[in-house]
Amino acid sequence: MSTVQGLGQTPLMWSTVEARRLFSLRREPPLESDEIVTAFRDGVVTKRSDRRTEGFTQALKETGYQHVAAGDLVVHSMDGFAGAIGVADSDGKMSPVANIYKVSGDARYFAYTLRSLALSGFVASLAKGIRERSTSFDDATLASVELPWPPIHEQRRIADFLDDRVARIDQIITARQHQIRLLYRALASDVAGLVASDGKDWITGSLRRFARSCDSLRVPLNSEERAKRRGKYPYFGASGVIDHVDDYLFDGPKVLVSEDGANLLLRSTAIAFVADGQYWVNNHAHILEPFDGAHDFWAARIEALDISPWVTGSAQPKLTIDAAMALPMSAPAQVDTRRALGRQVVDARAAVEKRAWALEKSGTLLQEYKQSLITAAVTGELDVTTAGSGIPG
Repeated sequence: MSTVQGLGQTPLMWSTVEARRLFSLRREPPLESDEIVTAFRDGVVTKRSDRRTEGFTQALKETGYQHVAAGDLVVHSMDGFAGAIGVADSDGKMSPVANIYKVSGDARYFAYTLRSLALSGFVASLAKGIRERSTSFDDATLASVELPWPPIHEQRRIADFLDDRVARIDQIITARQHQIRLLYRALASDVAGLVASDGKDWITGSLRRFARSCDSLRVPLNSEERAKRRGKYPYFGASGVIDHVDDYLFDGPKVLVSEDGANLLLRSTAIAFVADGQYWVNNHAHILEPFDGAHDFWAARIEALDISPWVTGSAQPKLTIDAAMALPMSAPAQVDTRRALGRQVVDARAAVEKRAWALEKSGTLLQEYKQSLITAAVTGELDVTTAGSGIPG
């Protein structure tokens, strides 16, 4: 048997070859019709417009952009360590941080092999760091990496096997993620049904009728200040805990409501939630103390409200304290009823979180299984001609 650094042993009949002998770097100018192609960290190399367009830094000038053809092997020099390595499925153009190769052999097999090296930590161990959470996996670094070289027909067989199995596993993982989204969507609907009403024995009024603001007690700490004050106490921002510090401002429950940020309109995470225990709050969350002590009810009641008419600003949406305190509210006239509804919300959320955790755990195990399957296949440990078809759920 041969041994490949970062992968382990491979069959005796396989050889090992330096990447420089297998990969030929391409540098071709883009065509006028080329769309932007991106190498994602999950190994997909596709047109950006087919995946997503938000969350990217848009270049003012496309200096150094290069043509990529479907079937080319792409290694992202900055994000390759995290798995941004794959075979392009489309023609297009890519930024100069992408190294584009023609491959002697099956490009899919070598994409799987390089991703195994990346996700095992091997790539990060030999690459030069250039920014936080990234490393430089440039052409010169890749050139000296030794890779297994099975016969070409075995490369194709392994790649075909992995294309099938990885696609099936990814479908299951996607289904798990969809189930989680549906669980939380149903929870939001159920909670709104519990706490948002204006029926008999309910009273109405603006939020200031039911709670007071404690915003004057907020103290923001910038990242440098927090770095010097690391500790055990949660440090809350607009959407939850963002850090931990060495002291606290509050001891006991408060309702926190996001003051600013795109999430006020997107609502991808909660904008109103209860903080309890000992903790610190910055100036991106309003702090409310309900007069009746029914914190869980009021967090759920605010969360169930469409606040968009009270949000100002387009570039940076903002819910001022005056706007927050003017939000129209309804609540059961009896405080005990509010507290009982709050407990129902907490119980319902706990049940959903338990089910979501099980689904997330299943997804994590499938990701781990997928990676171990890829490594076993590309090293020859798994004979893909006799491998079973079962995938753990």
